[in-house]
Amino acid sequence: MLTSYSWFHDLERNEAERMLKQIGRDGVYLVRRSKRAGLSSPFTLTLYHNERIFHLNVRHRTDGLYALGMEKYKEKVGGKNCEWVQLSLDTICVFF
Repeated sequence: MLTSYSWFHDLERNEAERMLKQIGRDGVYLVRRSKRAGLSSPFTLTLYHNERIFHLNVRHRTDGLYALGMEKYKEKVGGKNCEWVQLSLDTICVFF
């Protein structure tokens, strides 16, 4: 289960932001439960970059895999457990 990994924290959005800002290092991240995104996106990837905080929805697809954000054609997906975290971070690096 995702909640058993060290990068998972059962925090509210503002607590997650405060925690990452205190660390203050580019690329630091955590995964937390999503309160706003609905059943299809049960988690949020919260990331610190360039002194800014980004919140990315982690969507649980109907095939049991995970992906970031809204559905995309030929999107990159991660496995049913936790492989998606590294895949997602590799993908995010392309945008920054």
